[in-house]
Amino acid sequence: MGTVDIRRQSTVLSFFPWYTPDVVSSIKLDEYDPNSPYYPFLRKLKEYDDVIAKQEDGLCPREYDLLVDDLEQGFHITSLAPGKRMTLANTGRLLDGKLPHHTTIRVLRYISASKYYDVIADRKGPGSREVLRHVKQNWWLKHPACSHLGDLSQVVEAFIKLVQQRLKQKGRGVDAELEGVEAPGDRVTCQLALQLRGGMSTSRYSKVVANVAAVALNLNIMFKGFLEIPNGFKAIGLADQSFSPALRQAFNEIWSSDKSVRALRMPYQLSTLFTPFTALCPCLLVSEKNIICPEELLLLSKAIGNQKDPEIMSCERTLFCTFEKLATGDVASVDLLLEELADRMIREDWAGKLKKSKHFYARGQQVGYSPDWQLWNAHVEAPIPSSWPITPIGLDLCKVLGPCTPSSTDIQQRNQSEPRGAMTANNARSASSRQQQSANQDQSTSAVAAQSHMPNPRATSNGDEVDQMILESLILGGTNDQVDIDVLSSDDDVEPPPAPAIKPGNDDVQGSVNANPGLQKPSGDDDNNDSTGTHQTPRRNPQRPGRHDGPLIDPSAPTKPRKPPRTCDTEPKQPIKPSVGPPSTDAVPHPHSPTDAIFSAFKSVRNRDEKAWVPPTTRQSRSQLPVREGRKTKTLRIDEPSPKFTDHAPFEARLYRANGDLYTWQGFAHTQDQATEMKAVFSTLEEDYVSPKEPNREGDGKRPRFLNDPDSSCIFRIPEAEFLKWSPREVQDALRTRNILVYDCQRRPLPFNYTSAESLGPLDRRTDIQDQSSSTVDGDLQTIVRSGTARQVVENALGPHAYRKSLNSLNHPDPLAESTIKPYSSELWAWRKSNSGDHFATNALPPISDLRWGLLGTTGAKHGIHIDAHGFGTFVAPQCGLKLWMLGRPKPPLTTSSISVWCDPEFDVDAPNSHLWAWEGVVLGPDTTLIMRPNTAHRVITLENSIVHGGHFIATSTLHETHLGMVHTTLRGHINTNNSHPVVVLELMQRLMAAFHREIVICGLTHKEDPFLPRFETSEDVMNFFMFCVSIELQNVLSPLTYSSSRQYDLTDVPYFLRIGAIRTRGLMFDVLDHLLANVDLIPLEGGDDDIPLHGLHDIFFPMLAWQICALRRYITLVNAADDSLDGSSPPGINRISRTCFNQQLDWVVSSHVVLQEEVEKLEASGNVIESLNWTYPKFSLRRRQPPSPHRELESSRILTDGLRPGDSFYLVATMDQHTDPTVISLARFLAPVRHKLKRAQSEMHKQPTKKPRTEV
Repeated sequence: MGTVDIRRQSTVLSFFPWYTPDVVSSIKLDEYDPNSPYYPFLRKLKEYDDVIAKQEDGLCPREYDLLVDDLEQGFHITSLAPGKRMTLANTGRLLDGKLPHHTTIRVLRYISASKYYDVIADRKGPGSREVLRHVKQNWWLKHPACSHLGDLSQVVEAFIKLVQQRLKQKGRGVDAELEGVEAPGDRVTCQLALQLRGGMSTSRYSKVVANVAAVALNLNIMFKGFLEIPNGFKAIGLADQSFSPALRQAFNEIWSSDKSVRALRMPYQLSTLFTPFTALCPCLLVSEKNIICPEELLLLSKAIGNQKDPEIMSCERTLFCTFEKLATGDVASVDLLLEELADRMIREDWAGKLKKSKHFYARGQQVGYSPDWQLWNAHVEAPIPSSWPITPIGLDLCKVLGPCTPSSTDIQQRNQSEPRGAMTANNARSASSRQQQSANQDQSTSAVAAQSHMPNPRATSNGDEVDQMILESLILGGTNDQVDIDVLSSDDDVEPPPAPAIKPGNDDVQGSVNANPGLQKPSGDDDNNDSTGTHQTPRRNPQRPGRHDGPLIDPSAPTKPRKPPRTCDTEPKQPIKPSVGPPSTDAVPHPHSPTDAIFSAFKSVRNRDEKAWVPPTTRQSRSQLPVREGRKTKTLRIDEPSPKFTDHAPFEARLYRANGDLYTWQGFAHTQDQATEMKAVFSTLEEDYVSPKEPNREGDGKRPRFLNDPDSSCIFRIPEAEFLKWSPREVQDALRTRNILVYDCQRRPLPFNYTSAESLGPLDRRTDIQDQSSSTVDGDLQTIVRSGTARQVVENALGPHAYRKSLNSLNHPDPLAESTIKPYSSELWAWRKSNSGDHFATNALPPISDLRWGLLGTTGAKHGIHIDAHGFGTFVAPQCGLKLWMLGRPKPPLTTSSISVWCDPEFDVDAPNSHLWAWEGVVLGPDTTLIMRPNTAHRVITLENSIVHGGHFIATSTLHETHLGMVHTTLRGHINTNNSHPVVVLELMQRLMAAFHREIVICGLTHKEDPFLPRFETSEDVMNFFMFCVSIELQNVLSPLTYSSSRQYDLTDVPYFLRIGAIRTRGLMFDVLDHLLANVDLIPLEGGDDDIPLHGLHDIFFPMLAWQICALRRYITLVNAADDSLDGSSPPGINRISRTCFNQQLDWVVSSHVVLQEEVEKLEASGNVIESLNWTYPKFSLRRRQPPSPHRELESSRILTDGLRPGDSFYLVATMDQHTDPTVISLARFLAPVRHKLKRAQSEMHKQPTKKPRTEV
């Protein structure tokens, strides 16, 4: 059996996976003008077509069956011919020529539809696990793009009429009399009803007509305000007055024939398009001069969720090209073009192709379904889901539609050109929407309450009154007098506040706050914006905290506090304009996504609350800030000589490899300052060298501690042969205290050339590159960032010495990297365990683009002191070249938990900072792999041109350090880290807790049965897990997304599914704690009675949580003081966390537990100055109880109420329309009636808490 390793074949996969021979042969390059935007694309495609055509046929007489091995993450080809085994050569560019043409194409087809569907667009995000809800979208109705639907529906209508005329000529009569039909969309929908009634089900033309008519139906549904046919649309359609009488009659005809939504949606998805977005785009994009070729449109469709066979995709391309030609006016006669289209579709026999591709839609037991989406399983064998996944590229498609408000002239012109029927439908939309919402409200409220464990809000039984009192106390206990609750106290109705609701499918983020440039909300922190709402310019290619990768320079690039840098992946802030007062709320520009609707609607609220939100001193200092002009990233230049200081002032450094060999590096620096910094760093390394404990052995002399004194080193060195024998538990135990250095790795070194660099992604993809041939200006790192490609980096490194530069390229996410569960990768273990569907989507893909990445650097490139973001651990495996990796050990009395390290006024990212750390360095090469613990300060120098593959992980044994790293990078991320993945880390932490709950509470397992489960044998084990529970409790506090938007209703940039997940996982956390503490006694070792064990929650967990809260309050004070000391204002590129908002989040946590509130008051009254995040806990031992407590079943309502916090209660009520889980719906509706009591209790909130302590199980 041969293996086809496609993970590094980025060049060939950049074009081939999306095309079939039919598609390639139908493109004629000579028909396009060389100036056409399509010409370069088609020319490149023709080159690859020529390569395919040259493949020799006849070497293999039979085709191959292709199978997917999920464990090996590779493609295996098994020959049907006995005794033959063939392999595709992994050359990175071309196939090896040993496979026939048809087999090559089949391989490419299979790759197209399998897990590597997202090859060209190297980003995927949590959006792949979110949904596009099938509810009425008012923002879409108001969008100018909606006007294009009328034109497009007329095109489809003309096509249907042509087909019907042909059927009449062939003797099949169809009743086409349509009286009283007004809008074009209504006409085509009525045509669909007549066609379904007309007895054409046996005609070979019916597939064509049905599929195209389904497009028309979907377009008409979009014209009514929906983006897809929703379930239950029959009732909606019949009740919506915007539908004409003839159209309602057509609906009756359809459903009277036992046709369902699934029956209407089915042919549309299987044979034509996946979503009406793609049918709309050709006309829309060309008309708005956003040129996009049909092939690229197919990619967008595929990224939204299209998993079709390439045969069907070629049919789609035909339809796309037709629409595109009609929209651009490339043809003189629409009728002739449509006639040609009809002939071609009939000739291509869509029904026959569907039959041939049946194995693709229902593969059976032999091959199984794609491990990515598994949507076809639902299409063929189960009811159609009510919602579909949408990835960031799908969001890009939404972004192309544009956030624009048409001018009065545009509206007038559109009104003149739009059909009368369409305008009539437009005018009736808003009224019908309100009528429908009012008619369904009471019925839905009672139905939802009846389906869940929560009581009906309108019920008046005694039990309901008791539950209502509990929920009132839950809300009132955490409300702060700084929160504006006027809008929540207006009436007693159960309707939610009239606030826009969060759309769960559009809240993805990719680097800072929003993942998609087109979906960026008005950004900027509360402390960074004046009353005009001035904000940073959205980034062109932002890095998703959810899914982008690699150690790239982000809004948190490490730099000197005195001269902090701009970030490399964000554009500079716009000049702050004089305050002009809050904008008018009468005419808010309509956003193009539901997420933006939230922020636009609350814009006036944000400005109104500015005085209460930002301290007066801060507002005054901001008004005096100097105006800084924006600056674009320059292009990388490699065609000019670059002087080197070391050419006339050389120096050497004595360094050591992992195997103990001495490596002497000839210094490489462009400037004298760089040379001085490097010498200081090397001097600090040598100061930490120690003499061997065995002085008589060979190689006497001082060397690094990991060689001469391993016990005192922060590095544990082990050969690969021995490391591979370790169990996951042994690896996790080793990581508890030290970093693991694996040497003598049997990894084949790669040469530093273009082919090797292509393993990081497309060579010509533009990215940010640090050009370190010059020094930064005023400490601003943005001054040395250039826009360049990997090809330029390699070309410069291999060119003449006079032109060589020190270049550092860090933004190379690797979505195709293997995702096997490594012994230290607890996060991937948790992802698999939590894919059960209980709390997260089933079979969702892990965020590999964020967890796996690559680095590309040339000689002399350096990276300053930093820790990796969000408490991630890191592993690095150089593929070629050498890097010096330096790890810092905090000098006593400082520790990794000290809150003053990153606020030290003398801290300098480029200096050794020997008063804070002792440094230990090792030369990493292709024969080494370093596994680095979280929260480890480190710095890197590239000794030889290098390519590195690496990744992030979360280990169960280092959850304590993960929490510390989350705190440090949340509060000082603009100083101490270089990347950001806030969405990803939130989901990974939540999945860890969900997996722990499933395995420990539901399944009753321990770490002995599963090494990835936390140990519970010693006090250190208990405290490690308790610290993870603290992270879960404080996940809203420790997420940068919490501090990036209005506090109204506690609506933040945290995606909807993570906000609901936060509530659930906090409840699961207490469930796990109750279970563990019910099966073990904590026996005090000092000053206690052995017969009276400690109370796990009251004596350990809550005091520990109280210490964390007080430490965080002091930490944020130090952070603000450190930033304010920099010329009295925030440094450029730094997004500060509002201290007021931060303390509000902490107050909500404190007010949720009476015991916690008492512990916090004790600490504050003691007057002790907290300097560390670590709490000194009472020593104790563990004693097992016999027999163990029985396992409890999961109770959704109890989990939600245990995890609910005051901010969540505001959020749940404000997002009432977005809930899909029955328990969440009932809880939100149950909270709504008591909101009028919030204001009345506002003055008593901090005087007398009303929430009772939790009771132990």
